[in-house]
Order: sequence, then structure tokens, then C-alpha cells
Amino acid sequence: MLVPADRDVPPAIMSWFHSIMQPPIIQLAQAIAKSAFSCAQQLKVHINEKRFATVKERNDQYVYLVWEYLFFFMHICAMKAQRRLGAERALALCDELSPCIVGHTIEMLFGRIAEDAAERVEKDFLEELNRAEALYSECKEIMIRNDLVTDKGVVNLLGLRVAEACGSPSNPITLAVAQGAGVDGWTKMQLGELIDAVGKEL
Repeated sequence: MLVPADRDVPPAIMSWFHSIMQPPIIQLAQAIAKSAFSCAQQLKVHINEKRFATVKERNDQYVYLVWEYLFFFMHICAMKAQRRLGAERALALCDELSPCIVGHTIEMLFGRIAEDAAERVEKDFLEELNRAEALYSECKEIMIRNDLVTDKGVVNLLGLRVAEACGSPSNPITLAVAQGAGVDGWTKMQLGELIDAVGKEL
């Protein structure tokens, strides 16, 4: 795993997030990535220092936290897009969205890196995205309340995956914070409006 740049919020985020007149697909990618980084920052303090004793190990886990929230938000986005745009246009949206998110996320996490290194990270990301999407797709509910350890709800599964990345898979506080951060990030994103804007150009 590459080591993230030694900063809490990469400068690239600021210029990227505050750019104006971007195409709707880029605005959607920005919103998802921004929320994922925000959630990962909230969970960073929950990384288990006994299990991940070195700075490098904790940096690696921070990357995985960003990824987990990206996978979650991309799944939610795909679900909403299918309902709002129909299956065919939703698939087209997702096909455009993934490379936008991957490229910018790599730059925000690691800065400018060699092309071959970026390709390896992108390959790993997409493989993990596909695995996560398969698991999320098996969930029958968005969220099952009052059960932190079930994997039958999308939000519940997010909590389990994030808590595992933190090295505290059975810690109820970590599970609750992980779920809460995801729900909060999702509800603030205004995904419906962003998806509709992309849909007009598909």
C-alpha cells in the first residue's frame, strides 16, 4: 500500500472541490469523494493503535476507510440512479462515475505518483469496489435499526466493514460512529439533484 501524503486534507481537495462550472458528473464525483474523506476523517481517531502500531499501518488503514465510504456512497448512488433514471441510464452514469472518482481520489490521497503505481492502485480499488458492491447488493434493507452487528442492511454492512478497517470489528462505539457518519454524509449530499443533473446529459 502506498503511503498517503502527510496531511489531513490534501490541498488538491480544496481546488477540486471549489472549482466551478464543472460538468454534472464531476460535481457528483466531487460530492461523493468529499463525503468519503469527511467520514474517514471522523473515523481516523477510531483506528486501533494496538492492532496498527506504526504510522504506516495507520496510514494504510486510513486509505481503506476512504475506500469503504466511497464504496458505500457509490452503491447508494447506483440505487438512487436506477430509481430516478432507469436501469440503462443508471448503468451509463456508474460507468462514467467510477473513473472520475478513482483518478481524483488517488491524487488526493497520494499526490502525483508514477503512472504504473497509479494503475496498480486503480486496479486494486476497482477490484475491491466490485467485491463491496456484490455484498451490498445482497442486502434487503437500507438499515436495520437496533442491530449493530447484522450484515443484512446496507448501512449496517458499512459499519461492519469500517469497524474492521479500524481494527475494532466488535466495538459498539466504532460501529455506531461508522454508521452515523455514513448516514449523515449521504443525507447531506443531495444525491437526487446531482443524479438528475447527470441524467439530463446521458
